[in-house]
Amino acid sequence: MSGWLARLPERARVSGEPEAWLAPDRPVMLVLDQRRATEACRELLGHEGTQEHVPLFAATPLSPLLEASPWCVRLEADSDAWRVGEALCRERRLGWCCQPSSTVTFSDLVEHLRGLFVWADPQGGQSLINLQDPVALTALLGSAELVMLARMLAPLGELSTPTPQGHWQAWQSIESREAPDTPLRLTPDMEAALKVAPQAWFLAERLGVRLDEVDATWLEGLAMLNRHGITRARHLESLLPYVQRAEWREREESREMLGKNQPAWRKVKALRELMGTLQAQDRDTHAWTM
Repeated sequence: MSGWLARLPERARVSGEPEAWLAPDRPVMLVLDQRRATEACRELLGHEGTQEHVPLFAATPLSPLLEASPWCVRLEADSDAWRVGEALCRERRLGWCCQPSSTVTFSDLVEHLRGLFVWADPQGGQSLINLQDPVALTALLGSAELVMLARMLAPLGELSTPTPQGHWQAWQSIESREAPDTPLRLTPDMEAALKVAPQAWFLAERLGVRLDEVDATWLEGLAMLNRHGITRARHLESLLPYVQRAEWREREESREMLGKNQPAWRKVKALRELMGTLQAQDRDTHAWTM
């Protein structure tokens, strides 16, 4: 598996019900991708327990993108608003939550978060990171070097992100004296993790496995289908056994099917027929050897 996926169990743990780690006397902060579910996020603001919210692109160089800005929402723990917001994050992958210590003000947290969206990249330019997306944040936290990890986590306190299975995972706190002054810079490993994370999440979600259980060969199989124009989720889901079997993908007839100049659905149909034939052969071989 990819290195950052293998590191996830060292840096995060499945945390169960939020009540197990939330302090009831401190507010909880949600970072929400309101652009993907504007109406649901606006409804959240009307629930009892919502204290305030701030668009994170406001008053920053990203203000021209204000309509698409993620929100930081401050909620009372164990409130109706928290239960609704928690479900939006966990069930619909619309964001994540943290509970800073009592010494970190809401303004301090917002200022810190606003500084995490734009990173210097390995090509010498700048990259806008969808920090509000649990997939992107998980990739960053899993692939960052310890100093950068500490820089990101410093004021967040108890940080939890959704998993592909609809659970929560809590991240270990990291201490580093260098963290406050460390400039945000993507390493090649971090950039690679951000690119592959959506595919890893898709596989973990559809196969019912943890992210750290996603095999590198499965990612290669998914990437191969994508390169040949097969990108729709329903098509990919129907070919998951094919994705998991490198020996099937390496067959000559398989490569010929993918290389043909035809619509993706025709390729999917041909691959599914091939997959059915190979699965039948596997069953016959297994029966013969019993």
